Amino acid sequence: MSHSARQALLAEGIQLGLCYLSLFSGLLDLRSGRLLYAPALVYSARWRAGDALVRSAVSGLAGLMRSAPLLRLGLHPSDVHRPSNLRHAQRLVEQALRDRVPVTEGDWLEDHTRRSHEKVFRLQAGKDVES
Repeated sequence: MSHSARQALLAEGIQLGLCYLSLFSGLLDLRSGRLLYAPALVYSARWRAGDALVRSAVSGLAGLMRSAPLLRLGLHPSDVHRPSNLRHAQRLVEQALRDRVPVTEGDWLEDHTRRSHEKVFRLQAGKDVES
C-alpha cells in the first residue's frame, strides 16, 4: 500500500466506518494511527512448484511467532484449491489452537486497545503495571 493511500485511510477511514486496516505486516489502527506488528502467514505461491518452499517458510515463521500475541493466517482461493497447502494450513491451525484462543482481528485489536488504556491509566494512577 502506498504512503498516500495509507494517509488517506488514516484521514478518512473512521468516517467510512473502518476501525483498522489489515496489512501483511500487521494491523493499522485507524483511530490511533498505530501499526501493531502482527505479520500474516500466507501461502499464495504463484507456481505450484513453489508450494513446498512456501509451506516450509510458513512453518518456520509460525515457529518464530509462537510467542507473538496474535497469529494471523491468510488463505487465498488458490491456496484452498491446492490440497497440500490446505492440509498444511489445517495442521498449523490445529497446533495453534493447543495454546491459543481463536479471535477475529477486530476483537483482538479492541482487547489490545483496552488493555493498553488500562496500563496507561494504572501508570497515571501510580499503580504498578505488569508487563
